[in-house]
Amino acid sequence: MPGVCLLCGNECIPAPEYLPKALDYRLCEACSAALAPYSGPSCEICSLPFMGEGPSHLCPQCEKQAPIFDYLSTWGSYSSTLREGIISFKYKGELATRGLLSALFIESLKCAWGEHSPFDAIVPVPPSSERLKERGYDLPSYLALKAAKTWGVKWRPSALERRNGGGHVAGLPLKERWRVVRGLYSAREELAGWVLLVDDVATSLSTLRACAKCCLDAGAEGVSCATLARTPMTPAKGK
Repeated sequence: MPGVCLLCGNECIPAPEYLPKALDYRLCEACSAALAPYSGPSCEICSLPFMGEGPSHLCPQCEKQAPIFDYLSTWGSYSSTLREGIISFKYKGELATRGLLSALFIESLKCAWGEHSPFDAIVPVPPSSERLKERGYDLPSYLALKAAKTWGVKWRPSALERRNGGGHVAGLPLKERWRVVRGLYSAREELAGWVLLVDDVATSLSTLRACAKCCLDAGAEGVSCATLARTPMTPAKGK
């Protein structure tokens, strides 16, 4: 008998071909459709969804100053059902959705880099110790762990640290985000080879840029990034 959808409670269906097989009978038809991977035009480096028509190209930010990481992979736009799923886990503690989120994340990695990892280590963007103690779990660290197990790569959850009391970037304007993350992250351990840096959502890239620099300063040869979702650029903002 079909179970109930992880997100809305309606009757589940077999996973459509665009979703991982691990999600067979875990989602209803509507939620499955809403979680299809983003396939429209996007930035060729940071995967910013342009949410319009036309070919992929560099976004204004990457064209002005290319990130110090080489590429950012992502599953979809931070909107609609994917956004709701991330919020339910991250802020509401609904841990039942973690299997759904990790399945989408692993599939996005395989689409970007294949079945076999090109990375020497996988490093999550760290939470502050205060936030980790408050919640008891951390989505980027969980996603990084699942990726490391899938690929047989070293999971380095303690490679970076975030100082306490540094403020939060969610909801802040771009310039304010850059101000907040300045000096917020640092390396705790040495790194080597090519590193995959993992976060749950990318918006301004300020956090990923800061943490990628820490990885390089710690000895990494290079850095790629992966997130579950990417905040989109609307056509009006993209002009």
